[in-house]
Amino acid sequence: MPARSSVRSVLFTLVSLFTLVGSSASVHAQVAQYRVQRPDDTACAADPGTLRWAIDSANNDGVASQVVFDAAIAGRTILLECPLVVEASLDLFASPSVVVDGSNLAGSTILTFGGLPSQTHNFFDLRLQGGADTQGVAITLRHSVFLQRCQIAGNALAAAGDGAGVHLEDGALILEGCRLSQNTNPGFGGAIFVDEGQLQVRRSTIEKNQATLGGGGIAFASASGSSSVVIEASTFANNQAGQGGAIAIYGGNAANALRAVNSTFSSNGQIGASGGAIYGEKVFGSR
Repeated sequence: MPARSSVRSVLFTLVSLFTLVGSSASVHAQVAQYRVQRPDDTACAADPGTLRWAIDSANNDGVASQVVFDAAIAGRTILLECPLVVEASLDLFASPSVVVDGSNLAGSTILTFGGLPSQTHNFFDLRLQGGADTQGVAITLRHSVFLQRCQIAGNALAAAGDGAGVHLEDGALILEGCRLSQNTNPGFGGAIFVDEGQLQVRRSTIEKNQATLGGGGIAFASASGSSSVVIEASTFANNQAGQGGAIAIYGGNAANALRAVNSTFSSNGQIGASGGAIYGEKVFGSR
């Protein structure tokens, strides 16, 4: 069996880039890389090689960090036993063949972004399913989060909540090349709920989501006027809700908050009788 130090050197790589100034060298940038080589999450322990270990290590190393999914876990499911919390700037390179499943969390959020408002998070090829809290993915505070080629599916809330797939509050989120599907919520926002945040959806598909109250695809509120949703080259199909099968807008300051360009809305319907594709409270009706 290899020595523990050699194992850790395989799992953790620290790369330093130096800039020469005269005869001295100063650190220009420093990146820590952690490789996920195991799919287990036994007893929520941050065992070396697990996703929890990689994220916890990145939270505490004090430098810019990367988490990379190793080929050794291709096609596997990471069945979480505790929620994941990201508290530092992080780039995560997942794998489209690996599923992060929250079915065992018993009413807890799968993934929460915490830490300082100045931190940024870039996640690629992340697949999340099985969330059963009041939201599947919670993005809070004023963070900047970029999700590319993500898949967020099969999050089913037993009680009414805000956003079965994504809950964005006072933050900025960009979804690019993502698919959000079959998320169900007795409340508002089958796929996404935005509360005083900024959302951009680019070249993505939001389909077959359902919210009993409003916004089968997206529900967003803008009491202060700070919420905005920009949709570009995306598809909303077969979403259903009590108000606005695809999108529901709430709040008197939301009149200019929605912009959709080169996008398709198809077969979105209402469970009740308010708005087939888009419903706007105090936006489209009389004031």
